[in-house]
Amino acid sequence: MKKIVLKIALENISYSADVLYSYTAIDRDDFEVGQRVIVPFGRSNSKRLGIILDIEENSECEDLKEIFTIIDKKPLLNGEMIELIKWIKNRYFCTYFDVVRLVIPSGCGGSLDNIKYKINCNFDVKSLTDTENNFLQLIKDLSVDSVSLKKITSLKFPNYNRILSSFIKNGVLEEVLETNKIVGQKSVNVLSVSGDCQNREALKTASQKKVYEYLIKNPNSNLKEINYYTGVGASTVNGLLRKGILQSTKILEYRSPKDFTDYEIGDVQKEIILSDEQKRAYDSISSTSNVVSLLYGITGSGKTSVLLKLIDKTLSTGKTAIFMVPEIALTSQFVNLFKLRYGGSTAVIHSALTDWQRYDIW
Repeated sequence: MKKIVLKIALENISYSADVLYSYTAIDRDDFEVGQRVIVPFGRSNSKRLGIILDIEENSECEDLKEIFTIIDKKPLLNGEMIELIKWIKNRYFCTYFDVVRLVIPSGCGGSLDNIKYKINCNFDVKSLTDTENNFLQLIKDLSVDSVSLKKITSLKFPNYNRILSSFIKNGVLEEVLETNKIVGQKSVNVLSVSGDCQNREALKTASQKKVYEYLIKNPNSNLKEINYYTGVGASTVNGLLRKGILQSTKILEYRSPKDFTDYEIGDVQKEIILSDEQKRAYDSISSTSNVVSLLYGITGSGKTSVLLKLIDKTLSTGKTAIFMVPEIALTSQFVNLFKLRYGGSTAVIHSALTDWQRYDIW
């Protein structure tokens, strides 16, 4: 009989005991490296969350425990991620799961607290023993669509862990890992030149003119963007708002790559025509590899066009590109540009994302 040996990293293991534990799966071929599983651990066979980091075939392995449940239908990790996890584990003072938590977004549901059990209404309960029927009835009496492991434990039913494992194996209960709930959409205030004011005569100071000229070229920018690119403070902007020279609009804040599904790569991805100066910069940077280059130019000199051209070349070779912005608040002015040019392949990642946003983007 063919046996599959799964090498699994377990959650809540001390550093000294942190190794890849071996479990078996008999006559099953639905396992893949990178999937999370629930396994029995220790003498009490308590449930532990784990993730498969390696798979071997061995018909001679004996006395290995069999896993309880596969959590993920598709692997969460690819080969590159797994190699990174093993490298960090070997180099730094941490456990496998410490690194797994860095690689997998917290929105995936990272603990047994997220595990819920749903009753299979089509299961024939006639095959159950009286004890199993009594246990199942207690779960039904809770009158919920799904019940947590913590709630089941609180029932204090004798040998509940053994019966629960049998229920899962035989299809009486379905074990699922729920992700974090999605929260509501946020909005942000953006500024643009008022439709009633399209001339410079109403502007009295150099600071006002800076803001005006910036917003003519970059409408729907927020206050932090204006401050970063012009050096002008909030008092000047608020003064222009009171005079009706600027207008403020509330728009939905960028949330996740799902927002990009309505965008198709169109005319905005037509060939970028560079000036002679831009062409020299592009040729200089693109002719080198693994070298850091500094692209210097004043606001409006066309640096973004050079960068987009370089990104286009990188993507055409099957590679990916990271475009780094110095501050979170400055991302919004680039989002429309990138999502219109590159469609749903664009993702925005920064430290202010919620758990569900990290999960969605990942």
